Amino acid sequence: MKARESVEKMTERDWGPSPSEGIFLNSTACVILPPESVLQAIVASSKACFNYPDPYKKSLMRSLAGYTGFREENLFVGNGSAKILRVIAECFIENGDTVLAFNPSFSVFNSAVELMGGEIVELDLLEKQGFAIPFEQVFSLTREKNVKAIYLANPNNPTGNLLLDELPLRKLLETGVLVVLDECYCEFSGSSFSGLVREFDNLIVVRSLSKSFGMTGLRIGYSIASPEIMRLMTKVENAIEIFNCSSVSLDAAVAALGEQEYYSNGRARGMQLGAKLAGVLEKFGIKCSFQKTPFLFCDVSAVASASSFAKALERQNVFVKCYLDFGDKFVRIGIPGEKDFEKVAIAVERTVEGLK
Repeated sequence: MKARESVEKMTERDWGPSPSEGIFLNSTACVILPPESVLQAIVASSKACFNYPDPYKKSLMRSLAGYTGFREENLFVGNGSAKILRVIAECFIENGDTVLAFNPSFSVFNSAVELMGGEIVELDLLEKQGFAIPFEQVFSLTREKNVKAIYLANPNNPTGNLLLDELPLRKLLETGVLVVLDECYCEFSGSSFSGLVREFDNLIVVRSLSKSFGMTGLRIGYSIASPEIMRLMTKVENAIEIFNCSSVSLDAAVAALGEQEYYSNGRARGMQLGAKLAGVLEKFGIKCSFQKTPFLFCDVSAVASASSFAKALERQNVFVKCYLDFGDKFVRIGIPGEKDFEKVAIAVERTVEGLK
């Protein structure tokens, strides 16, 4: 059976081994154990799992409105930010549309666009320029290639640096191009441009509770945009997959949003552990970019190639993300929880010794 041409052309993604045994630092989750209120919400909700979840997600929409300061009409909730990125592409990307993305960045941007038949123009973020966006090239390509949409993350994943200031973002939005801005780490970075949604109807901000609220396994993401964009996204989702978030996830998210101080402290502790891990790595000459994200972007070339370093750690059941671009020298390492920290530190030391 022949699939759609856009599906055949899609890049296949490998998300690494299944998280059964070992310490998985190849993702960007922050280890924050749930407070008692969230655990109680999960248990209570699971007892009614024979019911469909609320298709309109009313309780969570109210909680998110209070948390973000936006009206419910500016919000859309989905099964993780990756699902939201797919819905955005389903709404706005057509076969042959040109979309600008960056490398390295979140690969789901490209996958969602490719699925709908869009053509990706990828612009490399260069190490010698601090992985910053070359905005002059962006504006030039946007004009020359008739770019319909630009996808970017701030802070960027995997490099961890902030890519945006308000002035260049405003200039991009003034061109009329659709800007899809991933702010899944905004609670860590303290940087957000969601306020521009009130001025520009071509900006979609995508966020998640996975990282900042330690809910990676429960899959809750949301977006902020104009009421018209939210109406279109809701139209698509309600027509195909209305029950896209489980009752357990929705109820847990409402409870989590009521525990701001707890999660703020959890994020602060995670960042302390990240700084501590950077110290362990730098002791061996490994350069770490650790700024305002729950992961480290590391140049391991002083020790070995990135692929060799990652494989050596894997033999000790510690898994990290290896980037073969840019000379096979970078790995991204998530921040371990306190329970696993010493095991990871020992594994790093053994890995370096074994690669000498």
